[in-house]
This record gives sequence, structure tokens and C-alpha cells, in this order.
Amino acid sequence: MSDPKRSGSDSVVRFVWQVLDEGYRWSRDDWQLCLASADTPSAIRNAPQGPWLVDPLVEGSAPGRRTQPLRQRHDLHVEFARLPIGDDDESLAAMAAFASRHGLLGHQVKSVRLVNLEISDRAVHKAEHLWTWKSAIRLIGGLLKLIEAYKRSDTDLLRKHVRWHGGGLGVRLDYTWPGDIRESQLWIARDPPVASEGELDKLAEWRRSTSDRARYLEPIQYYLYRRANELLREHVAPRLFLDGSIALVPDSLMGAMVVMLAEQLSGVWQMKLCPACGKIFVPRSRRDQKTCSTACRKRLSREGGTS
Repeated sequence: MSDPKRSGSDSVVRFVWQVLDEGYRWSRDDWQLCLASADTPSAIRNAPQGPWLVDPLVEGSAPGRRTQPLRQRHDLHVEFARLPIGDDDESLAAMAAFASRHGLLGHQVKSVRLVNLEISDRAVHKAEHLWTWKSAIRLIGGLLKLIEAYKRSDTDLLRKHVRWHGGGLGVRLDYTWPGDIRESQLWIARDPPVASEGELDKLAEWRRSTSDRARYLEPIQYYLYRRANELLREHVAPRLFLDGSIALVPDSLMGAMVVMLAEQLSGVWQMKLCPACGKIFVPRSRRDQKTCSTACRKRLSREGGTS
């Protein structure tokens, strides 16, 4: 069922992605980068052997399907955020299965070829490094948790992450991102010479207030909107089409999931928690939809809950 609010968003953002019917596989063979560009992260440069999620194609086209995630899967970023962050076989299998359903992430695709001379495959393949997938899951998953806490106005949780320092001279996000062992410390706003004039005004406003909203919710809102805008600038750009229309176009599947995060943050789509299975979902059939699926609705009904 289409949604008028969603249709309005689709007129502004357009995205089509290709998924190979053959699917994708991880390879632990001895690979080498054909060309390490200046923007290749050092983590990839230092581990050129991978593992790599390899596109089986060498050249030309292969049977595949075109998907429109922004129309078909508004909660795709939630599914992605739930992927395990690891290099064990189970984690790799989960990531490969996601790629086979939805495609490569697309924002850090590299050209690789096998080094082992005993293997007949000397061709150049497109591939994505395990570090690319782990860092993307970390980013999307970490921001998703903060957005959910902010949307719930969960000040008890945010008190653990939003820290005031120097008698109110700065406010910081102390947060353990998914897959990390240690807590990261990121300044939300800080007194000169670091803060901009706008940040100083915000900092002064929050500092004067005694309410939990101003002390904890508004700083995390400021951080999330700033980070979302940084990611949108990185992954989304305007494009003029031949029919004369202008739209915003994500550069990749990763870019499309950034748009989904931004839409969730802005309220274009409201996430709900399924009372039957505990999963977060976007209502697709009705705004008052309570469960994520028909199966969960029937299960809740059998257990005597509200369907």
C-alpha cells in the first residue's frame, strides 16, 4: 500500500540498485589491490588480502534485478544494523546473505585480483573489503540506537552518554559503538577556540537550563542532525534528469541507508517495536499497525495480547 508521505519523499530522492542473481561470496584467497587510490582507507591498504566480498562478474552484464530500497524496504537500515560485526564464518555468511538479497554497499568498491599463480582466474574483480562492511554496520547500528533513544526521550539512557565538562564549558558524547570494546569520546559542542558561533549559542542555551530535555535530549538531537547532514553531503547529491526533473540521488546502497536514517530521525517514517518478536519495524500497511508481520499479529492474538 502506498503512503502519501512516502510518495512525497520519493519525488525528491530517487534510487535504483542492481543485485546480481548469482549472489556474492566472501573469499579468503590471496588477493591484491589493483590500484589503491588516495581515498583508500589505511585499514584496507594494510590488509589487501581481505577477506573480500567478491563480485563474480569480470566484465559485461549478468542476470540480475533492479531494486528500489527507498520504496520497497524503508527499514532496510534496521536489518543491516542487526548484522553481526566479526570475521568468523557465521558473521561472514550473514553479511554475504544480505549482499545477495540487497546488493553490495557500493561506496567503497575496489578492483582486486588473485595473486596465487596456481589459480587460473587472473581476471580483475570488483570487491568490498570486510573492513568496509564492519565499519558501515558499526556506523549505521550506532546511530540507529542513538536515534531510537532520542525518539523515545530516554533521558535515563542518554545521561550515560551525554556528559558535561568543565563546569558547562563543553558537552560530549561518550559512547561505545557496536563492535567496539572501548568507549569513544566525541565533542558535541565546546567552548572556543573549537566551537563555532552557532555551537556557542546552543551551548549557552543548554547550560542555562535545568531541564533534562535541554541538558541531554537537545545535545543528542544536535549531534544526530549534524552527523546525518555530514553523511548526506558525503553520499547524496542533486541530479538533473532528461525529463527536466531534479532529484537527490544516493551514490550507493550505503547512501540509501543514510537517507533512511535521516528520514527516521526527521519523522518521515516512525519506527515501532513489535511486541511479539521484539524487532523494530516500519508500519507498511497502516499507520496504526502494531506488529511487524501477519505471523506476529496471529502469534500475539493467540497469546492473548493486543493485535
